[in-house]
Amino acid sequence: MIAFAVSRVPAVLFCTMRSIKLVSFGTSTIQKARRIALDPNLLTTLELREGDTVRIDLDVDSATILIRKNAVVAPVKPKRGEGKARA
Repeated sequence: MIAFAVSRVPAVLFCTMRSIKLVSFGTSTIQKARRIALDPNLLTTLELREGDTVRIDLDVDSATILIRKNAVVAPVKPKRGEGKARA
């Protein structure tokens, strides 16, 4: 059974009571320099901030653009005195 939640933002499509398959955050317009502004609620939901990286994929069969949060592991800084070995 598929039910549609009626609300302003975000709109949610439920496929089962346990999993959410699609969450819509409205539409965006392509701006100058090919930029798209993302809804603040989407950024909050994914815990994204300015400067974070995302992965962008295209599903050619459905003409769907997928934007995924990129899991970035911070580089480990060497401890003092553990720099490059001297010859």
